[in-house]
Amino acid sequence: MNWKKYFNSTIWERGKRYQRDGFVDDLKKVGDKYTAVVYGSNRYRVSITVKNGAVRSMGCNCPYAAEGKACKHMAAVCMEIDEFFHD
Repeated sequence: MNWKKYFNSTIWERGKRYQRDGFVDDLKKVGDKYTAVVYGSNRYRVSITVKNGAVRSMGCNCPYAAEGKACKHMAAVCMEIDEFFHD
């Protein structure tokens, strides 16, 4: 999936570092929903719902996402999804 289109380039690169450095944990898929924990300055919970090849929702409990923005934690989880779920 082309996750990158949902993020600005700075956030995408920060997410890439988080994913590469192993900060994403406990990735699970139940139905159309993925959940994971991302460690940063705190422990953040991320959820991403994908249906019919399209993102329906993305959420994170970090302050940046609380402003309605796609955050680096979400980006890291998207990359982790591509690595572990190839559907």
